Amino acid sequence: LEAIDIEKAPAVVQDEVRAQRAMMYLFMNRPKDARPLVDQIKMEKQPDPKSKAKYAAAIAEAFARTGKHDAAKKLLDEYKADDPAWAADVGPLLYRAQVYTYVATKNRGLARKALDQLIAIDPNMVAPFVQKTVRPELQKLALSALADAGLAPRPQMKVRMKM
Repeated sequence: LEAIDIEKAPAVVQDEVRAQRAMMYLFMNRPKDARPLVDQIKMEKQPDPKSKAKYAAAIAEAFARTGKHDAAKKLLDEYKADDPAWAADVGPLLYRAQVYTYVATKNRGLARKALDQLIAIDPNMVAPFVQKTVRPELQKLALSALADAGLAPRPQMKVRMKM
């Protein structure tokens, strides 16, 4: 995707390439690289509602992770992750964007609900939230959600006896 010159690509494909590249950057924990790409996406040009929802997920996550929390929340209010038109394909991306947005806007309860939905879809999708590079509050929230679902290892205590 990085080899594609977006400006030389057909107009129909430009936003798709931008969205895909931005999602790759976001998955690789490089939101600052994704932000200029999502700023150029023109959602109104896309007629397909599923593609619009995918673009909204990429844009909202990039906004939430780079300080534009209110714009991310407003965008996520328009595109619901549980909409039957795209829930199977785009729903997980929207839930992921919700987690970052709600943690950034201090709505821990909503972030927890989004994490629970991700765990219900696929517990492996919560793994990026427990990495050491993630904000500690988000890491604790994800570990708590995994533990409540019975998917996190329980901490074991080791007792040393002095002799």
